[in-house]
Amino acid sequence: MSVIVFYLRSLREHQLQQHAEALRRIDLLEQEVRRLARTAREIERTYATKEEWLRESMSVRRRVEGIQSDVLHLRATIAVRTRGKGSCGEGRGAGRAAGA
Repeated sequence: MSVIVFYLRSLREHQLQQHAEALRRIDLLEQEVRRLARTAREIERTYATKEEWLRESMSVRRRVEGIQSDVLHLRATIAVRTRGKGSCGEGRGAGRAAGA
C-alpha cells in the first residue's frame, strides 16, 4: 500500500513540475509574441508610405482643430456667464436669452 502511495505522490509531483514548466514556456512565448508585435509595428511605422503619413497627419490636424474650436467656444461661454453675473441683477438666464 505504501508503495502505491509513493508512486501516486511521485506522479503528482511530476505533473506539478510539468505544469510549472508548461506555464513558464507559455509565458516566454507570450513575451516573444508581444516583442514580435512591437517590432512589426515599428517596421510598419518606419516603412509607411507618404500617403499614409499625410492621411494620418491630416486626421490629427482635424482633431486638433476641433479641440481648438471647442476650447474657444467654452472660453466664450465662460466669459459671457462671468460678465452676466456681475451686471445689474442679470443672472445666468440673461446670457442664454441674449444668445438665443
